[in-house]
Amino acid sequence: MIKDRLFFFLDGERTKQDLSAPVLSGNQFASLSGNFNSPFRETQTIGRLDYQFQGSARLFYRFSFDQNRS
Repeated sequence: MIKDRLFFFLDGERTKQDLSAPVLSGNQFASLSGNFNSPFRETQTIGRLDYQFQGSARLFYRFSFDQNRS
């Protein structure tokens, strides 16, 4: 990048959980009780770009991305 003028930051995180969720039903629906898979997936990304002009003027660009599925 440009020395002492342009800076950047990137961060990423991914979560993957394979859990099971117990379901308990009343007497009429006892056959529907049991453990069921409950997968969860999440992806997060954050970034920032900073530019310092001469003097005290600055410019920045920031972005984020978040996607999850369950």
